[in-house]
Amino acid sequence: MPTIDAAQLESLCATILGAAGVSSAAAHSVAAHLVENDLKGVESHGCSRLPSYLRQIAERTINPKAEPSCQAVAGAQVLKVDGRGGFGIPAMEQALEALSQAVEDTALAAAGIVNVGHTGRIGAYAERAAERGSFAFICGGGNHQRFHNVAPHGGRKGVLGTNPFALALPGGERGPLVVDFATSATAQGKVMMARNTGAALPEGLILDQKGRPSTDPNDFYDGGALLPAAGPKGGGLALIAELIGEALLGPPHEFNWLFVMMKVEAFRELGAYGADAEAFLARVRACPPQEGFERVNLPGELERERAAQRRQDGIVIDETIWDGIAEAAGKVGIDPIPSLDDKDSSHGA
Repeated sequence: MPTIDAAQLESLCATILGAAGVSSAAAHSVAAHLVENDLKGVESHGCSRLPSYLRQIAERTINPKAEPSCQAVAGAQVLKVDGRGGFGIPAMEQALEALSQAVEDTALAAAGIVNVGHTGRIGAYAERAAERGSFAFICGGGNHQRFHNVAPHGGRKGVLGTNPFALALPGGERGPLVVDFATSATAQGKVMMARNTGAALPEGLILDQKGRPSTDPNDFYDGGALLPAAGPKGGGLALIAELIGEALLGPPHEFNWLFVMMKVEAFRELGAYGADAEAFLARVRACPPQEGFERVNLPGELERERAAQRRQDGIVIDETIWDGIAEAAGKVGIDPIPSLDDKDSSHGA
């Protein structure tokens, strides 16, 4: 498959966003986040999102010039970050920085992130919190009257959003343990990727418009619904996230988010924690794999390995995604970018 250098791809995405009217700081923040996701193999939240971001700017559902603000609402421990109708990625990054500072003094702090557009892959922010020696918890939801793509457990039509959760802790020698999941059986971005590339979905992910199981991603976009993950378990978590996202934090622009950080050293010295964490995680890795598995992988490890390899070798990118990026570039007046060609696997911005 063709590849592109990560730095070149990030520069191109930032240039396209800037040409669409996004402030320089936000353009680079969003571009870096998208490329990080492609590096880690999370293409559903990578540069494939660029065309939809430009559509949202054109439709004025995203304010490209918005700058998030942060204020304390209940002492230094509880914060509110207002994205002012802009991209959620810079707002989540501001929440991360504010919480990181707060937990130095209070050990435990929480932020509500409101009035934001798409926030990207929330596991990225949880992972960065864990790299700083903290436990992180993030969940998001709200706007169920607009985003009703997920059927409740036992239901046949969409009522809920995908309402994701992310949790992370420092994880020993190989980096943080990061759990990042939608409460639906799959993320909507992965259905979009399957539709864009013409792939069938695995069974157990979607229903068609009549409530019947389907593997055709087009059935989802033709009035179907996503199923909840693990039946009542994912369905129950989605309900909690929805109450937090809207009933607690107020009417959202897209989703609202709750971000909680707690310093590990509130309970235990970080070195002692790390030693015990590594001993346990090494035992988990040593578990004999099931048939069909090469080894037991911990959440976040494969993504970090993949990112290291792709930083060296370049990012494998699908022709359809590249065509979407090229089309987005053309819409904002950037000179045509080269088509991916298997004979020439290096393309600059």
